[in-house]
Amino acid sequence: MAANIHTDDQHAASHESGGQDEMSLASLAGTPAALATHAAELDAHTFDRRQIMRVGRYFEEYGACASGDPNCPGANYLSASPLTIVRDLTIDRIGCITTQAGGAGTHARLGIYKDDGNGYPGELLLDAGEVDVEVTAAKSITIDQQLPKGLYWTCFIADVDCEPRYRFWGTHWSPIGHSSSYYTMYLNWKKAQAYGALPDPFPSGASADGHAPGITVRIKSLD
Repeated sequence: MAANIHTDDQHAASHESGGQDEMSLASLAGTPAALATHAAELDAHTFDRRQIMRVGRYFEEYGACASGDPNCPGANYLSASPLTIVRDLTIDRIGCITTQAGGAGTHARLGIYKDDGNGYPGELLLDAGEVDVEVTAAKSITIDQQLPKGLYWTCFIADVDCEPRYRFWGTHWSPIGHSSSYYTMYLNWKKAQAYGALPDPFPSGASADGHAPGITVRIKSLD
């Protein structure tokens, strides 16, 4: 419904007669300045430093990572870890680092799931394909994937226990929450799954875990 602009006298009369939604001229006085002030206050109090991202660099949810962890899910476990995107962007690489050689002919598969709206991976967004994990090394896959701001889940599954670099459980926040003992911050959903193409959607019934493969993505552009 269109809004009518009235003088103050017309404003009062219109209310009495049941007129359309309206604004008085007096109520509009100083609006641009007021809005600008309010916007500046919002910038100061709601600014997210994670919006500043250098194009061409790799990023992941938690910066605190370490070498391989024998507690990370082994072969034939599908793992999904949160990736919070705070501004629209495009990524052109997805990768991981393995710290235990898998041996000849071994592989891991990487991808991204959308969030289901309840802090759990849902629809498959990207099955990026495979990297070999025959030797200890950083491996990546070339992609071209737009990510509007929101919560996503990077995933990892291998056909061998290759002990990927992992994320510390002692991070400050995770959408999965923490254990009832307050000791373990959950960073990962894991589910037994035969190695192969990523399932769509993510299987139900996964377990929350405090050990997560450190899957990283590279920023192509800020959109």
